[in-house]
Amino acid sequence: MLGQQGELEQAMTEWRAILERDRDHRDALYSMGLAWFRLQRFDRASHWFEQVLQGNPEDAPALENLANALTNLGVERDRQGNVDEAVALWRRALQLQPDHPVARANLERRTGR
Repeated sequence: MLGQQGELEQAMTEWRAILERDRDHRDALYSMGLAWFRLQRFDRASHWFEQVLQGNPEDAPALENLANALTNLGVERDRQGNVDEAVALWRRALQLQPDHPVARANLERRTGR
């Protein structure tokens, strides 16, 4: 795992260099989101997927991964006792993907609807 993390960090350095030259480079933005997601930093992953969507609000992979990141961030917040924030994150995930099963199940579990 450590070797994989080192490779991921190297790739992130390369994507940052690309973004210094072209801040709207879709693949670099998206790859940064995936990298942070893989590192389970869902707040940072969300940021990068949102950057992709600023350039193309209909980018299906970015929408799906943003919904996943928000759902996982909601689970983290719920575990920390921040239920209101978790519910808001799950609702936002469902706005992006109305059929997201995990966001829906967590929201129903916490709100009863």
